[in-house]
Parts: sequence; structure tokens; C-alpha cells
Amino acid sequence: MNRDPLTQFTSLKSFGLGNKWTVSLLLVLSLTFYNYCVELLTDAGIKTEQILFYRGSSALILGIFIPIFTGRSLWPESVKPQIIRLCLNGIASYLVIISFSYLSASTVVLVSRTDVPILIFFSIISGAKKSDLQFWLSFWAVAIIIFLVFDAKFIDEEPIGFLYAFGGVAFTSVGYMLVKNSSKRENIYVISNVFSLSNLLLGALIITLTNGSFAISSKTYWIFLLSAVSQICVYSLGIALYKWYNIERARIPFIIAGLFVMILEMIVEHKFFNTSQIALSILITGMLLTIVLNPASPQNSFQRKVNAIRNTSAKK
Repeated sequence: MNRDPLTQFTSLKSFGLGNKWTVSLLLVLSLTFYNYCVELLTDAGIKTEQILFYRGSSALILGIFIPIFTGRSLWPESVKPQIIRLCLNGIASYLVIISFSYLSASTVVLVSRTDVPILIFFSIISGAKKSDLQFWLSFWAVAIIIFLVFDAKFIDEEPIGFLYAFGGVAFTSVGYMLVKNSSKRENIYVISNVFSLSNLLLGALIITLTNGSFAISSKTYWIFLLSAVSQICVYSLGIALYKWYNIERARIPFIIAGLFVMILEMIVEHKFFNTSQIALSILITGMLLTIVLNPASPQNSFQRKVNAIRNTSAKK
């Protein structure tokens, strides 16, 4: 069976989706809309558990329809990892979604990217070889974001939101490692549907236990539809990157998406971010990109070029 996520629905490579740069750009855009949908729903007064339930429902319907239409399997080949994800994903989503009530969408996405340093720390603990640069930049990236937590009034945001977002990151980081392993044997719809089902079940459970309401405004239906489409795109494109790159490098579009969400907020909502907040966001984004790219020292690169020129001259 062809397990390439870019050809599971149709021959998308003919549209340029075999190109890693194209996939990365589309993933950034999908992530931008996916995260911004949560802010739109929160601003519309939709409760966290309702967002979980309806986002999970709409994405699950789409994730079931496409495989049936294309003859793909809906049952995982390895059940145990998906059961673990079923337990983790809903909790992670709940914590991240509720943080939107206290933080801007761009800040939530930025804090969520601390999963990159966490993955680096996990890798080091497991014995994987990482450079000193990656370790120390990971440390300082987390330290800067912790500073934002204690100085939240400086950026007009509430500290409790950071705690929810960090909690979501902790559960999400474990989920990423399971997704990376699952992508080797499961199709994208199985992986996406487990996430959707986890959201749906937790949302329904919370609404039921709190005697809440399932009723929502029909004006928000299009947002849930956009969220569902974005989720399928995120999983399709994201898993393609997991197949091409290691788990940290595949996070690059997720890192960059934070800046795109900030730009979208400024354009659509005319939201004002002060210079310090923009500068810190760019600084942290740059640090995270440096962590995953782990570039060689400029001095070493220059020396290698000099040596190459000398060797070429000597041969002549």
C-alpha cells in the first residue's frame, strides 16, 4: 500500500507538493488558519469544551468521509499508540484552547513552540547526540518565555494563560513522538481521526458533567469547517515532513507559523502589539530556528571554503 501522505487522496505531487519548500509553506498557512480559528471561536463566545466537541466532530466527519471515498483504511495497524494518543490529545487541546481566553493567538502559538526545546531535552536524556549550541539555546528560549510569564502585564496578557499553554505543550510533546512513530505505518486519516475523536470525547464529557449546552451559533459553522480542513492539511503536510526530516527539523513550519498568526491578527483585527513584544517574538523564533537547524560556526564554514580554494589552487 502506498503510504505517502501526499498521494493518499490523489496525485498531489503533480501540483508541486513533492517539493519540500512548497509543502512547508502550505503547512505554515494551514497552521496559521488552524490556530486563528480558535481565537475566532473564543471571541465569538464559544466555550472551550464546545470548541473541542465541534472541532473534533467536524474534523472526524471529514476524516471518515475521505478514506471511505478513496478506499483507505479507518482502522490503525497498531492500536496501542493510538489509545495513548486518544488519552493525551484531548487534554493537550483543552489546555491550549483555554489559554486563548487569556493570551493572544500569536502568543499561544509562540509558547506552544517550546515543544522544540523540550524535544531537544528528551533527545539528550535518551542519549541522542545534540550540540552544545542546541542545548544552551533551548535553555535560554525557555528562560525568555518564563520571563514573559512573570512579566505578562508588560505585554497586557494574563499569566494563567501561560500556565495552561505550558501544560498543553507538555502533553503535546509526548504526542509528537507518537505521531512520528505512527507516521511510518499509519495513514494520515487514522492519525488525524484519533486526534479528532480525542477532542470530541473530552468535549462531550465536560459538557455532560457540567450540565453545559451543546447549542452554538450557526454563524460559527464555517469556522469549524475551516478548522477541520486546516487540520487535515496540517496532518497531511506535517507527516510528509516527518518522513523527510527528523522530529525537530520538521517543526520549522510550526515555529514560523507564530509570526504569521501575529501578522494575521494585526491585519484582520487591527490588533496592536508593542515593539518589545514583536521583538521578543522574533528573537524567540530566531532562537528556535537556530536550535533545529543547528548551523555550523561561521568561522568553520569560512575556513572550509578557504581550504577548498587552497586545495583547488594546489591541484592546478
